[in-house]
Amino acid sequence: MTNSETHFSFIIDGHNATSAGDGMAFFLAPFGSTLPPDSWGGALGLLTRNVSENNLEKNQIVAVEFDSYKNPFDPSSDHVGINVNSIVSVANVSLTDGTVRDGRKANAWFYEQITVGFSAATGLFFEDHKVLSWRFNSTLELIEVPKDNNKTGEGNNYQTIAPTIAPTSTQGKGNKTDEGNTDQNIAPTSTRGTANKPD
Repeated sequence: MTNSETHFSFIIDGHNATSAGDGMAFFLAPFGSTLPPDSWGGALGLLTRNVSENNLEKNQIVAVEFDSYKNPFDPSSDHVGINVNSIVSVANVSLTDGTVRDGRKANAWFYEQITVGFSAATGLFFEDHKVLSWRFNSTLELIEVPKDNNKTGEGNNYQTIAPTIAPTSTQGKGNKTDEGNTDQNIAPTSTRGTANKPD
């Protein structure tokens, strides 16, 4: 474990639609976690739908959700919630309708010992999820690893490797471009991946 601090700026833009969806989340999960199957819509790309609400023993995730669509388990269409091993928030703050997805820049800060990433999903409605910036500071110690110079027997060569956060595999059906086109070969813009409703 390490002490960490993070700050990120983001926009959720519903393009002035009366309904948008579904939101995005900043999550903490075990190292190596992957995008679960069938996690589109209200599952926010975090948990498998229909088992996510009650699978508290199997799920290992904590998330701060920025939700823009009211599912049956949500308090309102626009809210910020804390989720622990479930897509149902254990604590939340409802916001004025439309404020989560109004296209304005938002900021968030977290200070704790964490593994971090982003996740987002859409269902019947769509919206853009854009992480504008992300700062991550950590007290994790640097490690020394042998440098590969394709040389043998010439002493010890080492290089310093800074800790990194690598994106995990995505399993979504496709991703929307800024123009609204769907393309199977466009890389997602979030760390964990995007979950889109199956065709």
